[in-house]
Amino acid sequence: MTAKLKEVKAELRQRMHQPIPQQGSWLRQVVTGFFTYHAVPTNFRALAAFRLHITRLWRRVLRCRSQKDGATWKRVEKLADAFLPKPRILHPWPSDRFAVNHPRWEPYAGKPHVRFWCSEASCHSSGCRSRRQKESSPCCSYIQRQ
Repeated sequence: MTAKLKEVKAELRQRMHQPIPQQGSWLRQVVTGFFTYHAVPTNFRALAAFRLHITRLWRRVLRCRSQKDGATWKRVEKLADAFLPKPRILHPWPSDRFAVNHPRWEPYAGKPHVRFWCSEASCHSSGCRSRRQKESSPCCSYIQRQ
């Protein structure tokens, strides 16, 4: 997070004299991109901290724009609420995400139930020993019809 904040600080210094709505829309893109990548469960405090640090950096830049400083905390908070998105968790828990992508974890997901009609072992155990007896057996006749 510190590397991204350093990049934003350097870019804000270059964009210092741009109009505030233009700065705000650029900062919205930066914060939204950060949230899109880092908004995993249990990371809410880091997202809120990132938004707070961006707001502080923006306030410092707005204060350096002229000798007449009009960037009070109330005004900067209004700007941040207008332009910067609130932090929220965007990604599901890994166990939920993995279960959706890999349904084979669920029993019989995508596979029909298997049913064995006849095998030589079952024929021999039922008493059909010869080929003629197998042909007359109801279970073996199913195999020959296929």
